[in-house]
Amino acid sequence: MRLRIPAFYWLGQMFGLVEQSFATGVIPQPIGKGFASFFKDVPGHLKSVYVRTDEDGNEHFLDTEADAARLSHAFFIPLSVYLGFVHKNLKFLNPNVAPAQILYGWAPPANSPTPIADRLSRRALSFAWKGVKDLSAQSGPTPPATPCEPLPEFNPSQVLEQTLLMTMMWVPAEHGGPGFFVSLGAGGQAQFRFGDDFRFTAGVTCPDAVDVLISTWDKAVINGPADAAVKLVLEKLLTPGNPPEVLAFGDHVRLEFGHLSVGVEVSRDKGFTFLASASDCALLIGTKSDPVVDRATSTDYVRLDFDLGLGFAAGRFFIQGGTALEATLPGSKTIGPGSVQAITLRLVPSTEPGQPDFRFDVLVDLILRIGPVTLVVNRIGMGAELDFEKDFSLSFRQPEAIGLTIKSSLINGGGFISYNAAKQEYSGILDLTFGDTITVKAIAILNKRLPDGTPGFSLAVLITATGFTWPLVLGAKITGLGGLIGIDRSLNMDALNARLKGGALNSLMFPPDPVANAATILADIGAIFPPTRDRNVFVPMILITWGAKELVSAEIAVVIEPGSGRIVILGKVNIFCPTQRAAIVEIHLHVFGEINWQEKRLFIRAELVASRIASFTLKGGAALLVTWGAEKTLIFSIGGFHPRYEPRVPASFPKLDRVTIPLWNSDNARLILSAYLAFTSNSFQLGGSVELFVSFGKFSVEGFLSIDMLFQDGQPCFICDVHVKVALKLWGQTLFGVDIVGSISGTKPWRAQGKAKFEIWIFDYTVSFDVSSGEPEAVPELPPTDLRPQVMEALRDSGNWQAALPADVKGLVLLKEQPAGGVILLHPLGTISIAQRIVPLDVTITRFGSSRPSGQSLFGITRVLIAGVSAILDPVLDHFARSQFFDMSEDEKLDSPA
Repeated sequence: MRLRIPAFYWLGQMFGLVEQSFATGVIPQPIGKGFASFFKDVPGHLKSVYVRTDEDGNEHFLDTEADAARLSHAFFIPLSVYLGFVHKNLKFLNPNVAPAQILYGWAPPANSPTPIADRLSRRALSFAWKGVKDLSAQSGPTPPATPCEPLPEFNPSQVLEQTLLMTMMWVPAEHGGPGFFVSLGAGGQAQFRFGDDFRFTAGVTCPDAVDVLISTWDKAVINGPADAAVKLVLEKLLTPGNPPEVLAFGDHVRLEFGHLSVGVEVSRDKGFTFLASASDCALLIGTKSDPVVDRATSTDYVRLDFDLGLGFAAGRFFIQGGTALEATLPGSKTIGPGSVQAITLRLVPSTEPGQPDFRFDVLVDLILRIGPVTLVVNRIGMGAELDFEKDFSLSFRQPEAIGLTIKSSLINGGGFISYNAAKQEYSGILDLTFGDTITVKAIAILNKRLPDGTPGFSLAVLITATGFTWPLVLGAKITGLGGLIGIDRSLNMDALNARLKGGALNSLMFPPDPVANAATILADIGAIFPPTRDRNVFVPMILITWGAKELVSAEIAVVIEPGSGRIVILGKVNIFCPTQRAAIVEIHLHVFGEINWQEKRLFIRAELVASRIASFTLKGGAALLVTWGAEKTLIFSIGGFHPRYEPRVPASFPKLDRVTIPLWNSDNARLILSAYLAFTSNSFQLGGSVELFVSFGKFSVEGFLSIDMLFQDGQPCFICDVHVKVALKLWGQTLFGVDIVGSISGTKPWRAQGKAKFEIWIFDYTVSFDVSSGEPEAVPELPPTDLRPQVMEALRDSGNWQAALPADVKGLVLLKEQPAGGVILLHPLGTISIAQRIVPLDVTITRFGSSRPSGQSLFGITRVLIAGVSAILDPVLDHFARSQFFDMSEDEKLDSPA
């Protein structure tokens, strides 16, 4: 390389790809992983080349002036030699090339009066060219939209010879760095022609001199105008007399390159950007090399035109028009029974041990038609692996996806299978119909990596079959069977709860069109049944229909997850009236319920999905939550809760949509009704709203009415919030309006309070009101009650006594049945519990139901003697209603647990 391609050799020394050697008798060697590490992590690679590590393991990069001198010698000497070779070759091709001067390491005179400047000059690289300058761009050319895009053409009749000067220098930290300093002594735009083939363009966005200090890949400090930027572009021109460059691979494959350009840009906002681009390019493949391809086409070559660019910005490489180091070349060529839709080029560098330094893939998208079968193959092809320490190898690249379509008199349908390398996941869907009657659908997801990143196996398979009929009783019949099996999978209740409103059950139970809805179905199955080590899920399901025209159908599934302590039931109810094809009423109710014995919890939720009455859309949800553990809860709601009660709803209870029906919904008129109903262990709630909007011309009428009622359980009191609003508007501005917000509570006393706001054009007036009727209900004096006899009687009742065996002898020793007459048999090492439910012990109470405790209000058991010996006491916990034993306000009763 040093002898035949010296320019690339010296570039390799600059970037740590070739060992540095300035002695002619020493044969330099390539650095093994240098190429791969450079393309994968440019900053990390350059750090390994140019960062100095001391004896203590500390890293130093441009800390001192000595570091700057060391880096300058290692970087600028190869760069200056490289620039010299480039200029020499250009001068050889065209003697008219402008002269250039390249200077590094100026030698200062003896006894120089400027020692500081001399130290800087020893490590500064400077060069100069003579060129021409566009006089019409003295204020600076407009920067192109695309970085490194060639600057605009200049007018040859308005040019002036000018010298372009540039100086580069490394700046250590002790001098304000670390960084790379560039000074450009020219303004406007200068162009240099090298014969008819090459053109070099240098541009500055300000007429004054500019100096740049680059400290990171995306940060540059520019001294000059705020919009100052520097662009350098070298182009190989494509002219009628200048044929494109050709790179041949044998006699049958070649690459043609048209217009070539290499450019760099340094600006304040974008930092450093590099782009090498090739336009008007083509890949030509000879058809005579293969008899099958030769017969399938009448041309000598298959030609695919493309434009391609390789760039570097923000510390990483990219391919212009692609993603990262990947680009897709569109094409449409028919070859025999198939056709090529696109070709993808992908370059993957790697520095991982055991991985090749580079992997280059050429992938093709194909469509093959063989009789009734059509196959779509996505990204199949060949890959080349290059390892600088080993050998060059070729390998087959499996397709990322395969699609299938079958159209015949016996079987119709299709499906696909795909592979996601990033997630290590295979997924596939198959939908086939046999003889226009029986339809079989299969969906599968296989993961080779668990969510925590560890290797593992996880599989989910959903299979359904419909199109047959098995009669049952009362006009019902089974028309579908199916099931889901999850190996190393679990049920995620939070995901199921979150996706129910979006119709997730359509993905899990008898999906109607799995191929068309593949993305949604696979996402729902993957989220609701995620990979989980050592957990399995089994979901049998059945489809039952009623009526000759299947006007009512129910899809039922049971989720069995061994070891979870719960059973989940999924269901879908579909109602059509009068027929499915001409339905006036269409109801789709999606339901799931969970019984969890470990958490002592019952939860049921239902949602209306894509439902309607005539043209009126229905939506809304309902839920039931019952817990019987440490916290007892009972909450049922259809459409939500009273606004005053919503802060008291448990966080685990889902937010439900109001049951809503839009009777009229257009741009000019709107009438929407909504309602809700709810009850809890201490309240009953009911409410609804009406929203009206009518527009005619520039005028509009808006109205709103809402009523929200809250009743406290067991008490003759309630509160009703009312909001009424009516407005007449012109061009959206209120001409006349009334807005009343208030509440009515009762019954002893009745009270109405709130405010009313009246608007007339730009004037408004607000009136507050607070009206009561009747006398407040006198709080009756609670009668006294002596609780001691009741507590003693409960303690003496043998029915409240219970004996238990020791925990370590269960299964080995059995007690005979307890005899009658209040005698209790107790194991010598066993325990006995006494539970009275009259009053809570060790708590001072203030009331007992509708009475007051007289005398003693604190009860407790301090000692138990058995045969004169004190026994060890442990408390037994039970539930007591707080409002039965303590004086509480109405708000406290609503806020506290039942």
